[in-house]
Amino acid sequence: MYDIVVQLSIVLLAALVGGVITYRLCQPLVVGYLITGVILGNVLPKDIVQSEFISFFGELGIAFLLFSLGLEFSIKKISNIGKTAVLGAILQILICILVGFFVFPFLIHNNRVESVFVAILVAFSSTAVVAKILAERGALDSLHGEILIGWLIIQDLAVLPITALIPIFSGGSMLPKDVFITILKPLAILYLVLFIGRKVIPKIFIKLALLHNRELLVLSSFVFCIVFAFFASKLGLSFALGAFLAGIALSSSGINSEVFSEIKSIRDVFGAVFFVSLGFLVSAPFLGSHIINILFLSLIILLIKFIIVFVLVLYLGYHSKVAFLVGVGLVQIGEFSFILAKIGLDKNIISNNTFQFVLSSAVITIIATPFLFNKAEDIYEKIRKVAKKKWPKIYESIFVNFDESIVYSPKDELKDYEDHTVLVGYGRVGMSVAHILDKANVKYVVVDLNYGSLKYLRNRGVPNVFGDAEDELVLKLAKLDKAKVLIIAKPGREENEHILRTARGLNPNIKIVIRVHSEEEAAHFVIEGVKFVTEPEFTASIDIADKALSSIGFSKEDRESLLDRIKSEHRY
Repeated sequence: MYDIVVQLSIVLLAALVGGVITYRLCQPLVVGYLITGVILGNVLPKDIVQSEFISFFGELGIAFLLFSLGLEFSIKKISNIGKTAVLGAILQILICILVGFFVFPFLIHNNRVESVFVAILVAFSSTAVVAKILAERGALDSLHGEILIGWLIIQDLAVLPITALIPIFSGGSMLPKDVFITILKPLAILYLVLFIGRKVIPKIFIKLALLHNRELLVLSSFVFCIVFAFFASKLGLSFALGAFLAGIALSSSGINSEVFSEIKSIRDVFGAVFFVSLGFLVSAPFLGSHIINILFLSLIILLIKFIIVFVLVLYLGYHSKVAFLVGVGLVQIGEFSFILAKIGLDKNIISNNTFQFVLSSAVITIIATPFLFNKAEDIYEKIRKVAKKKWPKIYESIFVNFDESIVYSPKDELKDYEDHTVLVGYGRVGMSVAHILDKANVKYVVVDLNYGSLKYLRNRGVPNVFGDAEDELVLKLAKLDKAKVLIIAKPGREENEHILRTARGLNPNIKIVIRVHSEEEAAHFVIEGVKFVTEPEFTASIDIADKALSSIGFSKEDRESLLDRIKSEHRY
């Protein structure tokens, strides 16, 4: 018992130290967990590093991490960017496998079977890491954020048939009929899970929720996750994948948000243990002796995945900037890859050397992702400027043929436009703003990168410009130089900073209203000189409080007086 307490204490302390350091460096905590895990894994005694207890807690960690991701699963999110998510993710996995078949034998010096298996591992990206980065940037509702999450969910679901086909890689022979049944089995399980999630699970958890006892709800969520994962493992799926399906089963219930909020703290603790224990698996001697090869392999993986995703998103009809951000977001190797790699090692599909190559590269790509993503905007702009000067043919083929050729602007409708409003972003907030502007008979032009959303406006005859609002050309097409007001209704602090600078360059006197994600972001834009800053969450809280006070019996005058005082106290 004493040994177990010592082992767990060391892992949690390592996670805390690594997390504090990376938080101070404004990086995702997972980076700190991994780095401290790698360091401690090579200095601590083997009885701690290779402890079955730590391994067990690590498995629970990834199980709860994926359970929480399953809880946030939304078919609606996929349907919003349906073709891009489904077609893009499937094509990306297949192309990665094809490229890996030819490339990895030369990079890792393994056989073709191993190469295909490694290519499958490389094809998957990390839903946990990307979702965390997007959440921290307030970009979950952005166009590239929606594409990333939808794409990642399809990738996660693709693990089901791939897991079922593992016997083929381990040397088993299967007839085409058996292959079909093997792939059909996990898909049938998925359908059963979603059916149970809609018909059975909600009734059970709603009854538990009606007891108004937090402890019972947390306990029932914990038990459901573990039991569901256990039975999934008995059906031939991995324990972690079973936990993900358990989350999906609950996602269609009406209380998934409540369950998520209750298990979030448990998930974070177990998740920290998982990522630290993952770092334990990286061998320092192997890393030291193969560091050049590992770094080269990691670089090749980053480039291959980026190029494949970038080209696919471009051909699916999106702006090069959206394609660039999505490509950067998917360059890392994901958590399901760790699970599949461990299965591959246990079943002798891959050697220990190959396992170490994949594991080391996975850790490096995960650590690199937040750094790359935080600089993605600047990198994109620099590449575009350099390409325009030094590689005009490349610039023309990408930034002209794929961007300017698909920029849409109703020139005749905007010919005499002046003193109008330019609305950047036609998401949930933008749609509501546009509706109010319609009712007020205010002339406005919508600028957005989501071509599908703008089709609706075109059918209604509403002037709109398809393109990146950070691009001066696009804002010129929207007649921003003659506009009176600019409303930035899209999320994303760095993107909005670029739009703000470009807009002021075109029209120094324009009045700007900007949507922010947090009070900190609001303060930043106020310092930048923006007079009208709005925080949707605060506005929603005022509206909710107003309705609640009205229900309690407060008069209209008392409510207005109180809420006006609250608004004046709110700094922004």
